[in-house]
Amino acid sequence: EKNIKRNVITNCFLMNYGLSNENREAFLYYFKSGSAIASIENLIDHPNARKEKCLFKTLDTVFSDLALERLDLVKCDVEGSELFVLQGAKETIKKCHPIFLIEICEEWCTKCNYRSEDIIHFLINLGYDLFSTSDGSILERRKKIRRVDQGKYNYFFFHKEKHLDLITQLCPSDRK
Repeated sequence: EKNIKRNVITNCFLMNYGLSNENREAFLYYFKSGSAIASIENLIDHPNARKEKCLFKTLDTVFSDLALERLDLVKCDVEGSELFVLQGAKETIKKCHPIFLIEICEEWCTKCNYRSEDIIHFLINLGYDLFSTSDGSILERRKKIRRVDQGKYNYFFFHKEKHLDLITQLCPSDRK
């Protein structure tokens, strides 16, 4: 809210709830010193982590309630809950085929009881391909996240059909 006012942003509004795979209340762990690594799990097992009951909704519910027609891009960085957000957005994904930029950290996935491959398979089954940046600007098509990728956490997912022109433009290896 402070950032919206401070930056005089007029074309957005604040929705005071989290996104997940079901509409529910759940605890969110956080640290008084800041909002970094706030999550549904105490990711670093910190003894001073605080928890607060919060409302969560599915993106499908939000999309329907707001009567939205399109969704072009989703940036998902929710400290281990990425799969749950996607599961709660399945119908919206099938309808809109947005581009995804998703932070995937194997350690956080494990803390939330799934594997990074589960995110990849979920989106592949909806017609998406996985990409990473190789030099900050060029996309590289991927089949999986390799262990040597430590330090790389942000991955793009483009729908094979809807984003074909964009993939061809941004991924030189696909031009062959």
